Amino acid sequence: MKLFLDKEVKSLNYFIKHSHWGRRNRDKKQWLKVIDKVINNYTGIYYNKITIISIRKRLLDMDNLIGGAKTLIDSLVDKKLIKDDSPDLVKIDYKQRISKTKGIGTEVIFYKR
Repeated sequence: MKLFLDKEVKSLNYFIKHSHWGRRNRDKKQWLKVIDKVINNYTGIYYNKITIISIRKRLLDMDNLIGGAKTLIDSLVDKKLIKDDSPDLVKIDYKQRISKTKGIGTEVIFYKR
């Protein structure tokens, strides 16, 4: 299964700079709304491997990308697309791609190992 989410993964530096817990909560709620638009009435098959592709204007270093994707991962758990973010239960790969014009967002590809 492949989802295109029209929301960009924020950098971990963004969350560190604006470290109030409410900001992370708002970001997670935004992810939940964006995911809801795409999956509608998903029945809850847990996937155990996912690839997150951040499509953005400028590349981040991988630490910032991975840390910034935490609220997205938590939202995928809430939506029962992955059982938990534990490395024993899901393998997560992170990638980035530059897009200078359109298509800024996040692509999530789900696999059953």
